[in-house]
Amino acid sequence: MGLGYSFLACSSTQQHKKPPHIEENKMRKIDTTKLSNDECWGIQINGTLHCQNCKWTGLSACVGKNIILTGRNSKGYLIGEDGIVEDDCISPG
Repeated sequence: MGLGYSFLACSSTQQHKKPPHIEENKMRKIDTTKLSNDECWGIQINGTLHCQNCKWTGLSACVGKNIILTGRNSKGYLIGEDGIVEDDCISPG
C-alpha cells in the first residue's frame, strides 16, 4: 500500500467566492490517496456545487467533466454535494 496523506479542507473566502453549501470555517480531514490526481480536486473536496463558481466550467480546460457525468472520480469514489464520500467506492470499470 502507498502512503496515506490527509488533507484538511477548509473553505476560504480570500481568493474565491465561498460556495453556498460550505459553512464558514468548516474543516474536515480527507485522505488524499482517495482523490484522483488527474481530475478536479475542487469538486472532489468541496462537492458538486463547486462548479457554480468555477471559471473552468463549460470550457475544454475543465477536468471535472467526468465526475459531473458519472458522480464518481476515476478511483470509483462517490462525489456528492459535499465532496468525496470516502466509504462509498466501487471498482472503476
